[in-house]
Amino acid sequence: MRHEISHRRPCNRCMAFLAILLAACSASVPGQVASAPDREIREPIGPGQFYSRDRARLQAGLRALLEDAVPPRLDPPLAIVAPHAGYIYSGQIAADAYKQVAGRAYETVIILGTNHTTPPFRQVAMFAGAGFRTPLGVAAVDEDLRSALMKADSRFVLNSAVHEKEHSVEVQVPFVQHLFPKARVLPVVVGSS
Repeated sequence: MRHEISHRRPCNRCMAFLAILLAACSASVPGQVASAPDREIREPIGPGQFYSRDRARLQAGLRALLEDAVPPRLDPPLAIVAPHAGYIYSGQIAADAYKQVAGRAYETVIILGTNHTTPPFRQVAMFAGAGFRTPLGVAAVDEDLRSALMKADSRFVLNSAVHEKEHSVEVQVPFVQHLFPKARVLPVVVGSS
C-alpha cells in the first residue's frame, strides 16, 4: 500500500483519526501480527497496573466503559484526546473519547503519547518493531506509514527504547483493538523539549 503525505489534505487512506494522549494472532488477520523471532513485538508493561491482565476481564471492562460513555456527536472528529492513566482512574473518560469514533472503520490509528521514562528529546519517536502486544493480542504497526513519515520529515525517527517502559501509548492500544480489530497502529512518543 502506498501512502502519500500532503500538507494540503489528510492522508485519507492511511489514517482517519489520531488518538492524542494527554500528560494520551494471526498474520492472516489484518491488524494482527504473528510472533516471529525476527519481528520485534513490544511486550506490555500495563497489565495488572493500568488495565486487566486477563483477556476476558479486559474485554468486559472495555465493553462496560463504552456502554456508559457519552453518546457520539453527529460529526465524526478528526482526532480524539484520551487520558493515559490506569483504567480505574481515567478509563471512563478515555471511553467517552473513543465512543466518538466507535462504529467506524479505520485502516490505521496513530497514537501520540508523551514521554515519562527517558531523557528529554526533540524528535518524534516511532516504535521500530512490528507490533504492540496486549492481553487482546498483538496490534500490527503500520510500517508503510511509518516509512512514509520518516521520508517526509527528519523529525520522525525510529526509537524503540523510548517505547520500552512508556505507558502513554500502550494504554490506548486495548481500546483500539476492541473497537477496530482490523486496524493497524502507529505508536508515536513525542519529545517534550
